[in-house]
Amino acid sequence: MSDTPTAQPDPPERAPLESQVEQLQARLARAEADLKTRAEAVDLAAAEVRKLQDALKANFDQSVRLCYQLINAFDPLLGGQTRAVADICTKIAKSKYFTEREKQTFIAAAWLHDLGLIGYDRALLHQMHIAPGTLSTAEQEALRLHPVRAQELASYIDGTRGIGETIRAHHERFGGQGYPDGFAGETIPWTARCLAVVVFFVESGLPKQQALDAILKQSGTGFDPEAVRLFFKMTQSDSLPHQVREIMADELTPGMRLAKGIYSNAGLLLVPEGQALTAATIDKIKNHNMLSSVTERLLVFT
Repeated sequence: MSDTPTAQPDPPERAPLESQVEQLQARLARAEADLKTRAEAVDLAAAEVRKLQDALKANFDQSVRLCYQLINAFDPLLGGQTRAVADICTKIAKSKYFTEREKQTFIAAAWLHDLGLIGYDRALLHQMHIAPGTLSTAEQEALRLHPVRAQELASYIDGTRGIGETIRAHHERFGGQGYPDGFAGETIPWTARCLAVVVFFVESGLPKQQALDAILKQSGTGFDPEAVRLFFKMTQSDSLPHQVREIMADELTPGMRLAKGIYSNAGLLLVPEGQALTAATIDKIKNHNMLSSVTERLLVFT
């Protein structure tokens, strides 16, 4: 008798199982191929979207440049002021106190904030530049409409609301009594509060130091104290002694020594010059700031 083992037949259920496995493998291969095709399509679509975004940004930047050229051609003095405002705002926008969207809004609004003055009588603009105190009430009221006109014109360039809202509000006052809407405090967009300080500095017609002194004097009334501090922090650091730096309220940390005393609005000394800050002192400053804004520059020794 042969010792060769006799081949055993496959179990009756094995053949259907192998067939199912083959079918699943085939379906998996098709799914992988389909996924690869879809991924390639998504990459292609993303590339097209990026191209479109780049084209839109290029068109937007070109439109902003064109508007500036119109402003400059209409009134060269106005054009020079606009460029100065935009240059300072670009520097301030490098701080951490703006989101990426706010940075774009802030800089664009700086270029377009006086767009609404195009079309006014040139003699009226000349009078506004050299002798604003001689303007009649009617002339002042007419000029106060320019932020609204600029907002409307800017809407043709940018469909979002941020730039237009910033432009419209850049003559509002932190304590109220501004124009065109009489907004106050944080109802004024942050970008507009910052733009207001820069516009005043450039367009007030005051000598530099007088303009800086006027900004400090109006901190808490005309201007947001934090916007004032940010303006000085980002633009006036070169004029400070090398061992002193400007900071924002949220940058106060224990161990810092004040290079300038902090006073309340009533003239009460809160923290004297030279005192090292503790956590309790910082809480005191911040609590006071919540109740009645600390309007002064915050200077510390490095």
